[in-house]
Amino acid sequence: MKTSIRNRRYFVQLQGLLLLTLIALLVGCGGEAEKSDVGGEPGDDPCASYQSSNPAGCAACHATAKSCNINTRAVTAEFAYASSHINLAAAGYAAPGDIADAECLVCHNETAHGDGAVDLVNLNDSSTLILTGDPDTDPAAAMILNAFCQGCHDNVGEPSTPPFTDMLVPTMVDNTAWTSSSHNGGATSCYGNGVFGCHSSGHGSKKIGLLAPHNVAANATTRHEEEEGFCFTCHDADGPAVTDMGSRYALPVNWVMLPTGYNMLDTLNDRHDVMPPEQAISGAKVECMNCHNPHADSPFQPFNPDPDPLDTASATAGMSPLSMACLDCHDNTYPAEVTPPTNMLVDIDFSYSGFDAHGPAIASGPILSWQTGAYPGGWTFECNDCHDPHPSPGFPGATAPTNYFGLKTPVTGMGGEALLALDDLFYDYLIPDYSFSTFDGADNANNGAFYCNTCHDRPGMFDKENCTGCHAHNDKL
Repeated sequence: MKTSIRNRRYFVQLQGLLLLTLIALLVGCGGEAEKSDVGGEPGDDPCASYQSSNPAGCAACHATAKSCNINTRAVTAEFAYASSHINLAAAGYAAPGDIADAECLVCHNETAHGDGAVDLVNLNDSSTLILTGDPDTDPAAAMILNAFCQGCHDNVGEPSTPPFTDMLVPTMVDNTAWTSSSHNGGATSCYGNGVFGCHSSGHGSKKIGLLAPHNVAANATTRHEEEEGFCFTCHDADGPAVTDMGSRYALPVNWVMLPTGYNMLDTLNDRHDVMPPEQAISGAKVECMNCHNPHADSPFQPFNPDPDPLDTASATAGMSPLSMACLDCHDNTYPAEVTPPTNMLVDIDFSYSGFDAHGPAIASGPILSWQTGAYPGGWTFECNDCHDPHPSPGFPGATAPTNYFGLKTPVTGMGGEALLALDDLFYDYLIPDYSFSTFDGADNANNGAFYCNTCHDRPGMFDKENCTGCHAHNDKL
């Protein structure tokens, strides 16, 4: 009898132990799944137990990494990064952990929380977008997110009010321009790792603009990784972009060392000062985004036609969009994001519009008539007829730019063909083709004569050595 009671008591204890073990497993699993990502089997929500015992909700559950039916990362802290989808201060949150569930439900559909996927809400039509892959590593999974991102950012069918309680209007991308833009093609998507997509993590990034990868911060001083360095990730020698800007900006800088007409300043050089080393010397700061719009630029319009929208109307109205864009800054008024050099630049807009012989007001001077592609008399020159907005490699065989101020090497004619440079007929030495910064002659000044004589048939002026001693954009050319 005692044995039977003892066995029965042991059996009850064993049942209790097994029940406690099962409860612990269920609660543990439920507490370990990430609420806004994936759960267990379809129809089974592994966060149910956690939700019932933790009314704090999404932010508390996602504050730490979990490993249950699927591994998930902590995302709550990302809302305090350099950029995020919710401005904590504007929304009235003291910390990321205070974010209300309603904010999360703007983007996430939790009605099928345990379906083994990330269920996202397309705010254009309230449909659910199901993500099963990892968009940080899988281009195909990232491509699926394009429709989700455009739900708030493509100025078509967006909600009438800001989606989050911070009441900030999302950045809008012109849908028509985006459709034909260079970045909207091939395997490129909104979301990605910085190569197959520009933005990463809908929660927050350590760089501006939710730039990818989200967990790598930009250098605190140069900001290189979120400025030109971010663009050069693709626009370099190994692509995938077809334009290699990284190599061109890596060319040695050709600084003005001797007087060049009115420009006697050693803070001037051959390029826009995009890279930090040049900016440290010149005091200027201009970035890729000041001239380019990654959501609109296309092969037919590869630049921002209005980089300074607050500027007054230019006197050069009617010029090409590219010249207008250049003169939007080269009128000595600059967008807020652009810092001019320490020493003031010439107001090219004023002279070009009024009395510059290259501009629309006065017919251009004598030209070479024998060259194929030579410009006719009276030609109104666009900025890019003579200048390249990016560093030009220099004359053939050179390892660095041989000209100042973005002057093209070689000079190109009306059809884009290279024009021949005249050699020195007066001295007994040969000047490198198109060189503007060769020092020679009695005054040891920069020799601009041979560059200018590419178009101007003035052999008798060779002994003057430097055209810019008398002529410049701020004087009649």
